[in-house]
Amino acid sequence: MAQPKTPGVFIQEVTSFPNSIVEVETAVPAFIGYTEIAADGARSLHRTPFRLSSLTEYKAHFGGAPVTQFEFGPMPDDWSAQTSFVLQEPGTSALGADTDSHVAHARYYLYYALRLFFANGGGPCYIVSVGSYDNAITKDDLQAGLDLLTEQPDATMIVIADTMSLSRQDAEAIQRATLSHCADLASCVAILDVFAGSSGLSENDPIGNFRSGIGLVGLDYGAAYYPWLATFIVEFEDITIAFLTANARGTLLDRLNDFVAKRPDAPTLKNFVRDLGLAPASQPAAPALRQAAHHALQAIVPFYQSLMLALQSAVNLLPPSGAIAGVYARTDFTRGVFKAPAGVDISSVVKPAVALSDADVQDLNLPLDGKAVNAIRAFPGRGVLVWGARTLNGNSEDTRYVSVRRTLIMFEQSIKQALQSFALEPNTPATWSAVASEIDNFLINQWKAGALFGATPVQAFSVTVGLGTSMSHDDVANGVLKVIVSVALVRPAEFISLSFEQMVQPP
Repeated sequence: MAQPKTPGVFIQEVTSFPNSIVEVETAVPAFIGYTEIAADGARSLHRTPFRLSSLTEYKAHFGGAPVTQFEFGPMPDDWSAQTSFVLQEPGTSALGADTDSHVAHARYYLYYALRLFFANGGGPCYIVSVGSYDNAITKDDLQAGLDLLTEQPDATMIVIADTMSLSRQDAEAIQRATLSHCADLASCVAILDVFAGSSGLSENDPIGNFRSGIGLVGLDYGAAYYPWLATFIVEFEDITIAFLTANARGTLLDRLNDFVAKRPDAPTLKNFVRDLGLAPASQPAAPALRQAAHHALQAIVPFYQSLMLALQSAVNLLPPSGAIAGVYARTDFTRGVFKAPAGVDISSVVKPAVALSDADVQDLNLPLDGKAVNAIRAFPGRGVLVWGARTLNGNSEDTRYVSVRRTLIMFEQSIKQALQSFALEPNTPATWSAVASEIDNFLINQWKAGALFGATPVQAFSVTVGLGTSMSHDDVANGVLKVIVSVALVRPAEFISLSFEQMVQPP
């Protein structure tokens, strides 16, 4: 207070509590990929990280869903009794097969990943649009989007589902780059999909391929999930022949004509087939006629109904990274970042694409090289659950668990931001005491919330700052202030052992 210079009463408020450290956000993923549009009014959002909080906002700035088109695999000539269909993306073998022949421009996953994110409890996120649905999916585009996040420190998770439409080698390159990016920034984690993750473990060895291609850098900053998910993001009412390529539509119309030619009501049915094949610009009423024909043929032609169901299943087969990001966000909100995002259900999912046994999960969870892949399993009465909580560095005693790594990131970034205010302050015991007090109060609150292990704060953490403890005379003389923070983080109860004894009645 200034020195009083006139008679009177003067009031000076005394601060009772030290400054507090604010916990940084922990559940803000960045989705990198391709969108229908990218605009904020007249401003282009191409390769510009943009924060939003709802699907409505996304559609306003980035448009809607892509129309994924499929073609037929090997099929018989007569479809009259056909109940199942082999569908494949153009230029690939049967859907789900890993032939390393995925072509660019095959499928755009960002929109569906975002839908799964919001369906599972997601909130704020960043969208990095690197191109439109008219562009081929390339490694260079996705790498450019990743590089943009260097200046976005509040993005705490990275999801790049569109890597699954690259070749396996290019997908692995982007995933390695993502892990390296997260390790360099030390402020985010990568949620990774397994390439060809709809394939069974014995079909094309997707897990072995993933582990051999993921590299060795930044493994504790990433977590992978298997298998892919059969979802119901795209509803049956939205499935039409628009999801077939032009060649496939031609084949379908031929088979429909073959079928209706044998029917007594052939003239009427032929009109439906004709209307179904109308080009969009052929006449103003074409959309309405196609829609009416579509519904009529579903009711009359058995294989047409089966085909629409097969198309719905194919479109809804999605990599899990978007859903997992939502699970992370939901767990952080309901329990805290220290709670492992596992043992919880995944919404908008029918089933995992591959059913896993206990033996399968053991191999995924405890490989010799430590590159754990978290399983997704279906349990009767419980739904589809995330059944793994490990990072890719499963052999590390410190950071083998996702929750531990993410809690450390939260502690480090929260304390780092708070200590910015002490830059250029005198490097004296008064400053050291203020620093220690702020960190102590922050960690006490975290201990009370359940993030730290210990019956008392002394058992849960320690903060050391001062001459002769964390700093030398040279440090002080050179303007260096060092703080040593030790924490006892909680870890998930991954293995629960039960012992039973049967009481025998005495004779």
